[in-house]
Amino acid sequence: MPRRRPDTSDILSSKMLKFVALWQGDAVAAARAAGYRTPETAAYKLLSNPAIKTEIRRKRRIITQESARRFAGQLNFDRSHVLNLLWEIARIPPQETCKTLSNQVKAAEVLAAVFDNELQHIARILPHLNGRPSEEIQFWIRNGHFPDSSSENGRVEPALRGCDLVGGVEDKERPRGLEVSFRESKNSGTKNT
Repeated sequence: MPRRRPDTSDILSSKMLKFVALWQGDAVAAARAAGYRTPETAAYKLLSNPAIKTEIRRKRRIITQESARRFAGQLNFDRSHVLNLLWEIARIPPQETCKTLSNQVKAAEVLAAVFDNELQHIARILPHLNGRPSEEIQFWIRNGHFPDSSSENGRVEPALRGCDLVGGVEDKERPRGLEVSFRESKNSGTKNT
């Protein structure tokens, strides 16, 4: 029976686990801190181990998810803040913007598109909600489907095709002003405010 190489096993030793726990992007530093005698050689061997690679990828994913969760918790604005800012931009007098109105016009177009989409969304949803008890409507708001809308295969189908809970419209119907504004700010490297 062939002998298994310990550096390619799916089972990690305590030293290997310590290496993964101490890894912060520098494999040599992690190997040194984990107690390997020759950290450069150990780092190379450890990073060639598929189980170690998997654990490092898992650690990166967890760190990224946690960072995103914390960052999202720090954001202190909501939809009304964005709409108020767009309204403020739309109301800036031309004298304060070198006698140009392009940003004010874009802000007004985006506001018009947002409110137009909301009205269209409400018009599409109302016929489906009329006559439904308030419990079913609350269930739909929380889950995106009515309680009696499951199919034969056990999969739950959305009650209103093309009506999502966030924006209310499918991609092809989304307002184009937001995309243009974002694309321009991304290309110029500055933030449009």
